[in-house]
This record gives sequence, structure tokens and C-alpha cells, in this order.
Amino acid sequence: MVNKKTITAASLVHEGHPIATQAVASDFAWQRDSTGSETQTMYFHLENGCVGFVQIAWAYLAMTTTVETNAMFYVPGHPCVFETHNGHHLKVKKESLEYECKGLKMTWSEGHSRLQVKYTAGRERSASGVAASFEFVRKSDGYKIGDAKNH
Repeated sequence: MVNKKTITAASLVHEGHPIATQAVASDFAWQRDSTGSETQTMYFHLENGCVGFVQIAWAYLAMTTTVETNAMFYVPGHPCVFETHNGHHLKVKKESLEYECKGLKMTWSEGHSRLQVKYTAGRERSASGVAASFEFVRKSDGYKIGDAKNH
């Protein structure tokens, strides 16, 4: 039996360095510089009880690039909706401030203070599928754990 050490984000923090540090604008840019994977996930909980998330995940493994979008929406009194869509084309524009694939587009403002999200993947597959458009406004500084690189 092979004994492998579990690697977590916290285990990658070097001795004497803080586990969490303030996120800066460059932490939100897609690296896309080697084999690995990256995700950006935005969670929300609205005052009217609606909760959910949208996520775009990119992976480059063995000369193949894949993109997956995931979305979950729950409105009180209605069934929860979870959708996953796969694709192979991720467009990254404006120095990593805008990225899109079929059914999902996320656009950061300069300085990463606002994020506009347009989710249409569900509606593209079915007339009864989900479509949503919303904007996140940063109210406080974010944080990151470790050095934010793929390992």
C-alpha cells in the first residue's frame, strides 16, 4: 500500500507565512500557463431567500482543453435547479477580465469591484431551462489561501 500525504491549500503555505492573505486583482485572472485546472465560483444568498452559485471550470490535461459550467438556483417555494454543461471552448478576453463559453459569460470590471454574470446554458438546451443575469458588487476585500497556483 502506498502512503501518500494529503495535499490541501493550507498544507502548501510555507512555514512562517499566514494561511490567508488579502486577494489582489491578479488573483482573479486565469493563469492558463500549464497542465492543470482552474475554477471561478460565485455564490449568492439574496435577501428574498434565493440562493445558488454559478461556476466555470477550465482544465488542460494531456493536450485536451475542457470547460464545464455548473449552476444551482433555489427560490423558496420552487424546486431547486442544478445544471451542468460541458464544452471545449473557453474565450478569455480583456487581459482575463472577461471569459465565456457556451451558456455562461462572466465579466469583471477594472479593479475587480463588480462581476457581471450572464447564464443562458439551461435555456439553450430546453425552453424550460434556466437563464439568469445578475451582477455581484464587492463589498469587502477577498482573501486567498496559499499561493493560488495549481499543484
